[in-house]
Amino acid sequence: MIVDGTVADAAALVALDERNFKRADRFDRGLWRTILSGRVARNKLLTLVARHQGAVVGAIVAEFSAAAGRLVVWSIAVDEAHRGAGLARRLMADLVRRTPPAYTLVGLDARRDNARGRRFYTRLGFRQVTEIPGWYADGTDAIHYETSLDDLRRAIAQSTPGET
Repeated sequence: MIVDGTVADAAALVALDERNFKRADRFDRGLWRTILSGRVARNKLLTLVARHQGAVVGAIVAEFSAAAGRLVVWSIAVDEAHRGAGLARRLMADLVRRTPPAYTLVGLDARRDNARGRRFYTRLGFRQVTEIPGWYADGTDAIHYETSLDDLRRAIAQSTPGET
């Protein structure tokens, strides 16, 4: 089940980050509470939470930048036990369904050493735009990806649930 994240999910999202990200890449409880409360200037954030038997097992966070007509995926995480069943694809699909038609571009950054995530983004039609040396706190490079919202919609519609 995928639902909107709420402030009550902050602790579960901190735990999800702890299970899935390196320490320097995690959002802390204060940032999660800020994201989930909607107290972010100018742009709108959307957090979708995937639950299995009541537990948070996945989430996606994205920022809508109306002035740029751009959607930026800040984070996507799926617990190891739920990977390979299409949950990341479903989270991305729900995000895309909630994106107003005025948005035309989708971007995200991935750690260079996140091979699985980078394959997932490539299968969804994201193209590498640039590399950002030393972007992450531990010095790992970031790879910036972009795709059009229309191309992402098509890729999601054509993908097999078990692919991602």
